[in-house]
Amino acid sequence: MKCRIESVRELKGKKAQLCIEPNPFHVSGGGQPGDSGMLAGQDFAAEVTDCRKSDAGAVLDVKLSRGLPAEGMEIEAVVDTARNAVLSRMHSGEHVLSKVMENARDDVHIYKVAVGEKQTSVFFHASAPVDWDFLFESEKRANEIVSQGLDVSVRILPVEEAKKLTQLKANWGRIADSEIRIVEIDGFDCIACSGSHVSCTSEIGEIFIESFKGGPADWEVTFSLGAKSSKDEYSKIMRRLLHKVHCKPSELERSLERLSAENKELSKTLSKIRSYLVLPFDEVTAGSLSVSLFALTGIPRDMATASLSARCEETPCGVVLGLFDDGESAQIPFVVMSGAQCSLPLKDMLKDARLQARGGGNSGMISGVTSCRSAGVWLSAIEELSARG
Repeated sequence: MKCRIESVRELKGKKAQLCIEPNPFHVSGGGQPGDSGMLAGQDFAAEVTDCRKSDAGAVLDVKLSRGLPAEGMEIEAVVDTARNAVLSRMHSGEHVLSKVMENARDDVHIYKVAVGEKQTSVFFHASAPVDWDFLFESEKRANEIVSQGLDVSVRILPVEEAKKLTQLKANWGRIADSEIRIVEIDGFDCIACSGSHVSCTSEIGEIFIESFKGGPADWEVTFSLGAKSSKDEYSKIMRRLLHKVHCKPSELERSLERLSAENKELSKTLSKIRSYLVLPFDEVTAGSLSVSLFALTGIPRDMATASLSARCEETPCGVVLGLFDDGESAQIPFVVMSGAQCSLPLKDMLKDARLQARGGGNSGMISGVTSCRSAGVWLSAIEELSARG
């Protein structure tokens, strides 16, 4: 489309904000990002990354690739129609799924959406718990609506006239304009919305709910479209998981619940005995500094932390070093503690290239993971640190 740059609102380096006339780009709103595309003119080219509403009307956020924009410049505007089509399908799919969920339960109230190119999230309040049974049924019903090929229409009405539509859902407290944009799915849904949409529900594609989270009253459901590829991916993951746990698909959920319960009980038991665990330490030196070294294979860090802390209190002038090698992982956990009377800048050890350590801590302790399994290298690093202090 041939357009003209009406104003340059901002220009900083390779970024600019432009108003063009006419503007073919759809403005962000209703949880949907604005259109993207390209602008081109004589000795000028720019990528449109977003289109949003402002006091001056629609504003384009652009990245300049050639030349500088100027008021009155004649340009060609090209909308990324493929991206717009995906966002339109996603947004219409969100309307269908949201309406289905609200119809199914009186306690479900949608309050926000985040429309994306690959995934879309629906945020809602629900006083009762949300589970997969509810979502599977909602997904099924939503796809039935999609397959019916219902017409989707957009119209703009004066606010006072729109308020007479009893079936219209709108957040009137957020509407400041004198007119309102209404999206209607024939015989199914009627809602105030500023996003772009398909013209028929059959264009949406199959809705596939990927995940949900939340509670006790705030929930989020995420879905994608074009369910075949998603189902193929989830099927591969499921088959790998079933192979590892050696059970039938119908038994998987119960098996995971049992394993989770067993893990909680084991964690409780370990917590009770952790404070009574006494670990063997090797007493070594790093220069003139006494170091209590723990480096037994197969003992998890969580089990040993209490013993390391107790050892540190017993040796206020020394250092405690724990290396927790499981014999398999590329990186293993580590802990270094200094006694109350031993002042060392332990965090400097995280900068030592020999240790290949990542983590954090404070003046008295550091912990994290390391690729260095050699106690000798760690002791050399402690010795050098002590010598500098």
